[in-house]
Amino acid sequence: MNQIETLRPHLFAIAYQMTGDAQEAKDIVQDTYETWLSRPRAVENPNAYLRKMTVNRSIDRLKALKTQREAYKGVWLPVPYVTPWEPPATAPGPAGDVLSLGLLHLLEKLTPPERAVLILKESFACSYDEIAELCETSAQNCRQLLHRAKEKLQRPATRFPVDEGQHRQLLEAFLLACQEENPERLARLLKADVLLYTDGGGKRAAALKPLTGIAHVVKFLLAVRPGPEDLSWRWVRVNHQPGLAFFDTRTGQADSVMTLEVADGQIATLLLVRNPDKLFL
Repeated sequence: MNQIETLRPHLFAIAYQMTGDAQEAKDIVQDTYETWLSRPRAVENPNAYLRKMTVNRSIDRLKALKTQREAYKGVWLPVPYVTPWEPPATAPGPAGDVLSLGLLHLLEKLTPPERAVLILKESFACSYDEIAELCETSAQNCRQLLHRAKEKLQRPATRFPVDEGQHRQLLEAFLLACQEENPERLARLLKADVLLYTDGGGKRAAALKPLTGIAHVVKFLLAVRPGPEDLSWRWVRVNHQPGLAFFDTRTGQADSVMTLEVADGQIATLLLVRNPDKLFL
C-alpha cells in the first residue's frame, strides 16, 4: 500500500491539470483511492489501474465543470497552486510538475478528451499507446486529438524552463511602477499586445472581460491600485513559477495572487486571481 500511496502526487498532478482546480483534483484522487480499496479482486497493474481511473474521472468531472464555468461571472481563471517561495530544488511541491496558470487557462479552449491527450503527451511524455489505454481509445484517435488541441491553442503546449531571474525582475519592476503610479515606466514593461485577466468571481472587484493592449491595461491597473497601507505582499510560487500574494493589512486575509508570462523580455500576460474561494494561502 505504501508503494501505491507514493503515486498520489502524480495522480494529483494529472487531475489538477485536467480540471484547473486543486480541490477538485484532491477529491478525484481520494475517490480513486477509495475505489481502489473497495475493489473486489486483485489488479495486475495497480499503477496503470489508478492512472486510468484518475484520467477518466477527470474527463467526466471536467465535462460538468465546463457547464458551470460558462455561467461564471466575469473571467474564469484556474485555481492557483500556491507554495512558499523557496529554491525549486528544495520545494518541488506535492503536485510535482504542473503547467503554468496561463497555460492551464488556455487549455479551457479544449474538449476534455483533447485536454487529456495533450496533458498526458506533453506534460507526462506518455506514448500514444499508453494514452490510448488510459483514455480508452485508439492511438490514431489520440494523434488526431493532439493535432486538434495544438491547432486550437496556436502556441506550443510544452513547458520551457522559467528564467526565474528575469521573471522576478519583471515582477519587481511591475510592482514598483504600480506603487509609484508611473504609467510610462509601467508601459515599458508590457508587450504591445499584453493581456490582463482578472478573476473576482463576482465577489471582488475585477474586469469582467480580458483587457488587451498597453493603454487599456495600464489605465485599469492604476485605477484599481490600492495604497501600500491597504495591502502587504510576499513572494510565492504560483504553479511553481514566481508570483506575488497580496494580503489585506487590516484583516490579514488573502486579497489576491498574481503571476505573469514573459515573452521577449517583456510581460506578455498578467493573471490576477481575486476570487476568495480560490485563494488557499
